[in-house]
Amino acid sequence: MFFKSALISLICVFAVLILSIFIFKEAYYVHFDFSDDDKVKISTTINALATPVISLISVILLYITLSKQIQSNYFQKKAKNLDLILVMYNQLQVEYENFSYRKKGQSTTKGVTTSYERQFNGADALRENLARFRITPEKFGPSYQSDKIIRLVHTFALVENLIITMDLEENARNLLTQNIESFYRTSLRPVFLSLAYLIRSNSNSYSVALINFVTEQERKCTPDFDITSFKNEGDLFKEYYNS
Repeated sequence: MFFKSALISLICVFAVLILSIFIFKEAYYVHFDFSDDDKVKISTTINALATPVISLISVILLYITLSKQIQSNYFQKKAKNLDLILVMYNQLQVEYENFSYRKKGQSTTKGVTTSYERQFNGADALRENLARFRITPEKFGPSYQSDKIIRLVHTFALVENLIITMDLEENARNLLTQNIESFYRTSLRPVFLSLAYLIRSNSNSYSVALINFVTEQERKCTPDFDITSFKNEGDLFKEYYNS
């Protein structure tokens, strides 16, 4: 619409300029040889007609420029939002991979007892934590290992919230949603679901935070999910084993 109007206006201005050349140059025929007074009148008329046309063209071009600038800023904002989410998603993966657990103990071989110390990271560290809290679930609370688990929960929740609330292209939002849901299912769910079951009777803030997180994630697929309704830990994964 605006491009068409601008094109028509430019054609009109160009026609006026061509007409002015023929009017003000030396005439080929005496009949078209205008006097100076006539030329002044013609130039005044052309000026009166051309001024609003030129003003209209300026307004249209300014509008087009501003529209393009706004559109460019809009896409730049979306690109920056996507970059921020990707940075935070990468931070979540780094925290997960750097999650560590150090296990100390003693082993006896042929009557010889030796001390050992093993370092676990990522999924292995989470499983070792689960084995530890399986023995004493009431100890899940303010401690170094529990802090690291809750930090994973908070980082995951932050990334998920950014994906939901920030201005993004819908295709990008859908792909990011699939990725974060896949990360929960494959990296966090196997341990967090069992851990939530073990600490379901705890009342400290750490336990409540983990249970609420697991409940929120599970209700995306099972709206009536309730960790306290399961009699056995194995029932939590019955659907997975059956599939």
